[in-house]
Amino acid sequence: MSDSLGVVDRFHRAFESTLGQLFTGLIVVLALLAIAYGVVLWRTRRRDILKYRYESFYRHAESLCKAFHFVGIHKAGFFGRVSPVVFPDRTYGLCTIPPPDIVDEGVRERFRNFHLTAATHNLPLFAPHPWHYDNEMVISVQSRLLQHDGCPLVHLQHYLLDKRLGRAYTEEILVNVARGLAALHNVVDDRGQKLYHGFILPRSLFIDFDVNRAINNILVSDLSLAYSLGPEKVYQQISALRGGKLAIEKYAARDLLEQLSMLSPEQKDASRLDTVGAPADFYAFGALATVIFTQEPFRDYRSVSWTTVPKKWRSFLQSCLDDNPKGRPKDFLELEDWLTDPELALTMGCRDIDVDSIEELPEDEETSLDDLLGVYKEACGTDDEEEGGCDPFTKSFDAGLRSLKIGRWKAAQESFSKALELQPNHAEAQVSFAIACYEMGDLEKAENYYNQAKNIDPSVAKCFREHIAFRV
Repeated sequence: MSDSLGVVDRFHRAFESTLGQLFTGLIVVLALLAIAYGVVLWRTRRRDILKYRYESFYRHAESLCKAFHFVGIHKAGFFGRVSPVVFPDRTYGLCTIPPPDIVDEGVRERFRNFHLTAATHNLPLFAPHPWHYDNEMVISVQSRLLQHDGCPLVHLQHYLLDKRLGRAYTEEILVNVARGLAALHNVVDDRGQKLYHGFILPRSLFIDFDVNRAINNILVSDLSLAYSLGPEKVYQQISALRGGKLAIEKYAARDLLEQLSMLSPEQKDASRLDTVGAPADFYAFGALATVIFTQEPFRDYRSVSWTTVPKKWRSFLQSCLDDNPKGRPKDFLELEDWLTDPELALTMGCRDIDVDSIEELPEDEETSLDDLLGVYKEACGTDDEEEGGCDPFTKSFDAGLRSLKIGRWKAAQESFSKALELQPNHAEAQVSFAIACYEMGDLEKAENYYNQAKNIDPSVAKCFREHIAFRV
């Protein structure tokens, strides 16, 4: 017993010495560092669950990515692991690699076909794919979602939370989304089905404002992923998310759970998955529009405060939110009648106003336009009821207008060509000729005459852009 006390006493005296105190301090520091490391490791694992669950899979995936380098932090998202990457030219991208449990040969085949089909079409709005891989696994790299310094663009959810979007920006965003989806739906896959996005949510829509606080760019991410996985795999992911079993970063999970109601009903019903297609995008568009207009979360059709939605949007958005996919719009051309209404043109032109200072614009009486020619005639001051027999120019010009109205593009092109021979600098004739050339497939000549008209009278020239708004 005395020997034991002697040993304890010697240790006690040793720790009371200067050297002993330093040793004690070192142990405390090491313990704190170990705790901090454990916290960081735990948070990293929580953020990038997929890396630790499929470590060898993702190590092999990274070895295949020779065209760029991974930088920053990996995160587990709905479609897989998302990582910032940098290319040799110092541009940045976001790389998404779905895990092996949801990727099979069918998914790779759809992913491959999507990119082969879309490669020959101009698809505005959607983040470009500078690199993708579809052999052993699916690897998708999207560009322009990160700024020049590598920082991500701000997604729409941020602006909705801050309620910083006014009427002008609201309608500009929605019109751009409509144009992008119209272009996408115009592309048909090898089965004769329209391509679709399938996951249009506020967290997948990014907005880039320039230094003057005007919208510089609007981008939608994750193009091809929901389509490639197919309705069954997307439903599998949704079910796992709802059940708390999906390997996903917790903040992303929280946002997705709040926004799942904006996906179409058929995407969340196992008995209706065979009806999933392009109509799903119309439902998501309708839900997105109501959220932006009302500044309230979307639950279902009945929960929308329709009185706060502008009159001109209501009927179209209500049809978008039809529970039956067959009852939704077939395309976005229904918006064309009022897209160029003077009120909307005014709001679309208010791009130099500070985001924080935008006020709601008053709603005028609803304007109904029969067709695009009616818009053209109202803007350009023409009237095809008047007889054009006064002079050769008027006769040719009016004949061209009548041909435009009934879609006889070649006849219109010939009539406006004759008119321009008589008055080469007539802006209305130039823009009308540009429209006819565009419809005939001569895009270079159409753009040339549009630019000539714009130099003479921009207010007249805009008729050309309005005409092709949904035909990009």
